Amino acid sequence: MMSFERTALRDRSASDASIHLWVASGRTARSEAPAPRARRLLRAALVTLPLLLSHAPVLAQQGTPPATGSTPVAAPAQKDVPDIQMTVFAYPDRREEVAISYPNQKPTDEQVRKDVGTLAQALGMAAPRVKINPPAGKEGFVTAEAELTGLTNWSNGQINVDAVVHTFRRVKHLQVFLLFSGTIPLPPAGERDQPPLRIRTQPAGSGVVFDVWIDQSKGTPEGALSVRPADGSGFLWLAVGGTLLVLGLSALLIWYVVVGQKRRPPAHAVSHANEGK
Repeated sequence: MMSFERTALRDRSASDASIHLWVASGRTARSEAPAPRARRLLRAALVTLPLLLSHAPVLAQQGTPPATGSTPVAAPAQKDVPDIQMTVFAYPDRREEVAISYPNQKPTDEQVRKDVGTLAQALGMAAPRVKINPPAGKEGFVTAEAELTGLTNWSNGQINVDAVVHTFRRVKHLQVFLLFSGTIPLPPAGERDQPPLRIRTQPAGSGVVFDVWIDQSKGTPEGALSVRPADGSGFLWLAVGGTLLVLGLSALLIWYVVVGQKRRPPAHAVSHANEGK
């Protein structure tokens, strides 16, 4: 009897977890607040999803046995674990649930609250309440949870990663994983250099992963930092200005020729004047 009860409880817990992760993956939107059990599962997903994503290629390679008679494959290089990992569950009808992890750091509570406050300010909102989780075990790390608004603009489909880059410009590698509970256009996959940034985007199901490497060789970058592709607007205005200048000079030349021809007397009038002399 006791074995049957334990099995039933274990099966029910697994069912609850799978249902919640299906909802959190963005396949449907729910306006009501999550239940306490679901919220605990969501917090666990907020922390573990980036790590699973960043280590998935290594785990897959390690888990594949070599073919018989094949040359042993060298062990993969150590994974580039981001200095900051941020997971965002975005909803169209309520605040975004955010978790910030510090895998390569041991920040103080004051630093964590300052980071969240700086991010909130960059998003144009007041500092929210922050829940700080201490490291769990020897291999654990500090995580922070908060609710924010402004990382996703559902009206125009814009994703505001620039505010996150502005907040954590002091680190070398920043990873932002956004999961959407609704329809929003995802940026295409790709990687590009946009000094002092190198940006890689990777759509993943109902979400997208941004990996941003920040060049710290000359110290912490100053000024505005953006992950948006450069639109070449400066070159465009220069081209438009050059075209307008050429058109203006051409119009002036045409006007000068036309006016000069009007002021010049006809050839036959000049010949008659010479004959009269």
